[in-house]
Amino acid sequence: MTGHDHSHAHDHDHDHDHDHGHAHEHGAHRHTAGEGPTVLDIGGDVGALVLYTSAELVGAEIEISPVGAPEVRRHVAVHPRQYPGGTAYAAVYYGLQAGGYELWAADGTVAMMALVEGDAITEAVWPDGVLAPR
Repeated sequence: MTGHDHSHAHDHDHDHDHDHGHAHEHGAHRHTAGEGPTVLDIGGDVGALVLYTSAELVGAEIEISPVGAPEVRRHVAVHPRQYPGGTAYAAVYYGLQAGGYELWAADGTVAMMALVEGDAITEAVWPDGVLAPR
């Protein structure tokens, strides 16, 4: 993690991790993906994809790659996401260059495609009945 100026007196709890230039203990803290709000850094030619699934796919890690570049894959797990109207189940892919993407099924075939626009959040729905990698 990159450091930041922390030259003031330490009269507060340290529930974050960074270098202060001196030693002291930080209490343990837990970060679990999918908890709390999701912050997306989008803009210019960079967008995001929110892929909605069924509850049965929670924990599945669905791979994505740019069209024509199947060797450049990354995966994101499906998590329950709370919103005022209830719960959605989704994988959130951020930092995607604008363009076409393939999403991969458990059997190694392309399950679907999505077109991501820059400076936007694209939403898509995983096809019913298609297994996702675990």
